[in-house]
Amino acid sequence: GSTGSIGRQTLDVAEQLGLRVAALTANSNVERMEAQCRKFQPRLAVMTEESAAAELKIRLQDTPVKVLAGTDALVEAAVLPEPPQAASREAAQAVASSMEICFFMVFSSV
Repeated sequence: GSTGSIGRQTLDVAEQLGLRVAALTANSNVERMEAQCRKFQPRLAVMTEESAAAELKIRLQDTPVKVLAGTDALVEAAVLPEPPQAASREAAQAVASSMEICFFMVFSSV
């Protein structure tokens, strides 16, 4: 989820590229999820643990973020329609470079 190390790194990249975050998901780390929701203002936040979602919903009641609970809600986050973003040329080049590096790392290690 977004509160783990890979999720946090992904959000750092999204922020650097100026991308909008449509949804965030996590298991139970309410404190970190609240901070991420306040920073990135997603339309949807999903906590797989019911009690964590209930607490997050209370904490975010002053925001427009919709909070859902459970593993079924992960599907809603995955298919959330979001308008396409206009990215700068620099952002597109950074993504392309990152993809080339990933491709090289995957296929050069075989």
